[in-house]
Amino acid sequence: MASVLDKKVIKDDKKFVYFIILIVLINVWFFSAPTKRMAYIEMFFNNIRYQQAKASHDSSYEEYMYHRNNAIYLIKLKNSRRTLHAIKEMDKAIATVPDYVTPSVVQNLYRDRGYIKLYAGDKKGALEDLLLSGDLNMNDNLKVAVILTDHQAYGMARKYCQNILQENNTAILGYVCLSYVYERAGKTNSARKIYDYAIENKKPSNPKLYVERALFKQRINDFKGFDEDIAIAKKLSPSINIKTSMIEEAVKPTDINLSVQ
Repeated sequence: MASVLDKKVIKDDKKFVYFIILIVLINVWFFSAPTKRMAYIEMFFNNIRYQQAKASHDSSYEEYMYHRNNAIYLIKLKNSRRTLHAIKEMDKAIATVPDYVTPSVVQNLYRDRGYIKLYAGDKKGALEDLLLSGDLNMNDNLKVAVILTDHQAYGMARKYCQNILQENNTAILGYVCLSYVYERAGKTNSARKIYDYAIENKKPSNPKLYVERALFKQRINDFKGFDEDIAIAKKLSPSINIKTSMIEEAVKPTDINLSVQ
């Protein structure tokens, strides 16, 4: 008799849980902006997944993964308060990494947190995390170089620009990076020569490089040169964005391309 009652209690408990889930989903669907609904729903199921793994002692979904994924969902909500919450979730992710995972897992978490901090406008915090993330890719080298330049650490910044060019000596990121360092250091003639060299010898048909040189010329009040370079860029690519520089995109991201685990 007791076993029958126990089964009924379990069945009723499951019904209650399903009912709560349904109520939550209905509230999310009707009271959230359309672009944010999926993020709320995904975050909800991320929590369910973690609780199930925890209850069944399933180590395939660790606590640090749960916190990291929550951070990504929070970023999708595009809210400054939620972004700060996302950073706290990444703090928890790093703090709960098991000892047995490979160092690359921890390094990737630092990189992810660095991206989120940069999205939140915390350049100093982002710099610290990126430097803890191990080997930097070309985009990360650019981010580090720009932040160092903004702190007037020009010599160190140049090294990260050179890292880009050592990986690929035709990468326009490297030339844009170097030119920015020299420009901020007050050496505008050297900055211009770097753009001229890159266009004449490396990427003569790259429209983005002409845009970058045009924006540089605009900053030094060479408006005729600006118009000339923009005209060339539009001829090469009529739909090209002529307002945002690669420097700005590197340290003021409008979105973060991180996937859940």
